[in-house]
Amino acid sequence: MKYIVDVTEHGIIPDGITVNTKRINEVINSMTEGGILFFPPGKYVTGSIVLKSNITFYLSTGAVLLGAENYDEFPLLTEEFLPGYKDVGRFALITAFNAENIVIEGGGTIDARGYYWWPLGCDDACRPRTIEPVLCSNVIIRDISIKNSPFWTIHPMCCRDVLIENIKIKNPYDSPNTDGINPESSSNVHISGCTVDVGDDCITVKSGREDHELQRQYPCENI
Repeated sequence: MKYIVDVTEHGIIPDGITVNTKRINEVINSMTEGGILFFPPGKYVTGSIVLKSNITFYLSTGAVLLGAENYDEFPLLTEEFLPGYKDVGRFALITAFNAENIVIEGGGTIDARGYYWWPLGCDDACRPRTIEPVLCSNVIIRDISIKNSPFWTIHPMCCRDVLIENIKIKNPYDSPNTDGINPESSSNVHISGCTVDVGDDCITVKSGREDHELQRQYPCENI
């Protein structure tokens, strides 16, 4: 049985106001043996959350994860951090790097509050995605609802063995480049039972551009 960590017992405040980014990541880093990071009902404001191997991110029914309305809560993602990555972007609201056995699930909702980002007039690179595992394996994303993504909503990049099922995604029809599910340079990806209603593409398979050294190492296959 997996070890369960109730975030409200570790100084994380579900009041819809307190920004919990630092404390959530501290709790994740303390889960060295993995386990279930459990969010009971409430409203949790946060910037980028970086998952580690063998962790289940469980957003229970009645729990809402709210994207922080402050770009400083979303660090820049550059080639210095991720070799071969030629775009300048930001860490996603929920992300992971070189991890395995990651699960994001539950009956809760992620409201990434893209309406903070859309009027800024910045290009795509300055807006965070909502869920973005990078160079990960054995990834499961299921049963949650996501709305108001600042940019692409679910973006597994250079991943393998990915299951995305029973997801509901709702972004406004006029929100810029808010694709639903974009597997990029990934293999063995299964998408089923999802409802996607967004401001751009619903599902798009990508493999980077000609100068994207990282993505070119991994072909898209078995999707």
